[in-house]
Amino acid sequence: MDWTVLIWNINQYSVLTITKQYGPIVNSNRYMAHNYTTTTSFISELTILQTERSDSGTITCILQNGGQMNASLSVQVNGTLQIANQGLSVLQNTQTSILCQANGWLPKPTITWMVNGSAVDSGKYSTRSTLTSSGLYDMTSTLAINATQNVSVACLASIPTLSQPLQANAFLTVTKTAPVTNFPTVLVAVVCSVCGALLLLFLILLILLCCKRRKRTSKQFYIYFRVFPITSSVTNCL
Repeated sequence: MDWTVLIWNINQYSVLTITKQYGPIVNSNRYMAHNYTTTTSFISELTILQTERSDSGTITCILQNGGQMNASLSVQVNGTLQIANQGLSVLQNTQTSILCQANGWLPKPTITWMVNGSAVDSGKYSTRSTLTSSGLYDMTSTLAINATQNVSVACLASIPTLSQPLQANAFLTVTKTAPVTNFPTVLVAVVCSVCGALLLLFLILLILLCCKRRKRTSKQFYIYFRVFPITSSVTNCL
C-alpha cells in the first residue's frame, strides 16, 4: 500500500504520527508503533506503555491517503481484595457472617465465594457496590455460613482483563457448643456457696472465742495458786 503519513489518535487526540520518509514523530514516550508491512499487506501496531484510565475510548488509525479505521479500548483497573475477619473462631452450628472487601476496581468486579474449594450458591451471600469520587468501585460482599466443622473460605474478584480471579483466603475454626446452664441450678449453687462461707466464718469466730476464754481462765488459776500459799503461811504464824 502506498502511504505517506499515518496518524494514531486516542479520543480524537493525536498521540503518534509516522511518516514514510522519516519514521515516527514521537508526541509522548508512552506510545510506540511497530510496522509489520509485507509485500501484500500493510500492518501498523500501536503499543501503549503504562496504560492510564484516560486511554479508554476510541482508537483511530488514519492514513493520509487511505482513509481510517476505528477500534475501542477499555482500560480496566484491578484493585485490592481482602477478607476483613481472616481468623475466625465460632461455636458449632452458629451462623456467622464473613466480610470480603474489594476496593478501587473498574469496572465492577464479579464477587464469588468458595468453601473448602467448592463454589457457594449466590443465594448465600450478598454484594453491594459504591462508586467513589475517583470513579472506581468499592465492593462489599457478605457470606452467611453455618459451619459444623473447620472450613477454609475464599473470596474471589474478577474482571474481564484478569486471566485469573484475585483471591483472598480465611480459615474458620469451629468449636464445640458450650453447655446450656440452667439458671435455678446456678442460683442454688451460689446460695450454697455463700452459706458455706458464712458457716465456716462462724466456726472460725467460735473457735477463736473459745481459745480466748480458755486462755483467760488459765491465767486466773495461775494467780490464785501463787497467792494461796502466802495466805496460809501468815495464818500459821499467828
